[in-house]
Amino acid sequence: MKPKANETRKRQQGIEVAKAEGYTHFFLADADELYFSEEVEKAKLLFNDPSVNGLVCPLRVYVGKPTLWCEEDTLISFIHKLNRKTSTGDNPRYPFAYDKKGIAHIDGTRRINETNGIRKCDVVCQHYSYVRSNINMKIKNSTANLSKREDLIKRDIERSKPGYFSEIYHQPLKESENYFNIIV
Repeated sequence: MKPKANETRKRQQGIEVAKAEGYTHFFLADADELYFSEEVEKAKLLFNDPSVNGLVCPLRVYVGKPTLWCEEDTLISFIHKLNRKTSTGDNPRYPFAYDKKGIAHIDGTRRINETNGIRKCDVVCQHYSYVRSNINMKIKNSTANLSKREDLIKRDIERSKPGYFSEIYHQPLKESENYFNIIV
């Protein structure tokens, strides 16, 4: 199965489990995507407004080390209300999926079929995309077709240090603490 079809299938399976268990809300998160619990708790309060059906949030991507990051121009589907018709897939009408120039900003495997009441929130997904002991596994299995950028990714990882200008993200890497005590 191609990575995009496989990712969509896995995400939909998670949604189906949440439905079967009787949950009212869900969010899709990969193993390399982490959130600060206090931010998640604050975001959950936004659903006190009955017009809110879902949230999207920005990403901070980590490169090479769990302390080196930069902003990413993509967004991620975050918390959503769950109903019996909820599904995920390449929904081009999902809010925030594309900008005015037609550039995609939300992964096609994460676009929920809800189109009303989707809001952007200020929670930041901490995406440890390029922090791993085997970057080749990420490149091989990603839905983002990373093989086209494999050389840039590996160069960014090798050279990563505070202030290094990332060739992938076209901005300098910033340094933070190792918030989640990640060991590579």
